[in-house]
Amino acid sequence: IVEMLQRLDFRLCALYFVDSQFMADTAKFFGGCTTALSAMVQLQVTHINVLSKMDLVRAVDRRRIDSFTHPDYETLVAEINTQVDKKFSGLNQALAALLEEYNMVSFVPLDYNEEDAVENLVLQVDIALNYDETVDPKMPSDDEAMDTEDML
Repeated sequence: IVEMLQRLDFRLCALYFVDSQFMADTAKFFGGCTTALSAMVQLQVTHINVLSKMDLVRAVDRRRIDSFTHPDYETLVAEINTQVDKKFSGLNQALAALLEEYNMVSFVPLDYNEEDAVENLVLQVDIALNYDETVDPKMPSDDEAMDTEDML
């Protein structure tokens, strides 16, 4: 489907949503990061990861948002390794190294109650697609030019 749309000259941007409640469980968030990377690699289109439902995040967790929008995987792995069996620490380190190597997974927070957040997400999509650069300026037709002159 993606290839067909691209052949038809559609410019695509995939949005991958991770629920903000994953911030409460570091292992889930880490899993969300790996699936986001997997989606990016599989789809091979411009991609934006969104941390959704930010309106449900408590004020205490809001102070930690930066650590989740631009994750530091070493810190995440250290936190996960305190929560899970030690036999998984090697796997966690390997996944963190993979995420660090690609260094492509970051998140845009989305709180639907904040108009600026929605505008920011749309702006991120426009920037990712170079939307403003591809829009051709339109010259007013003769009828439009006369209408403008009549208004003056």
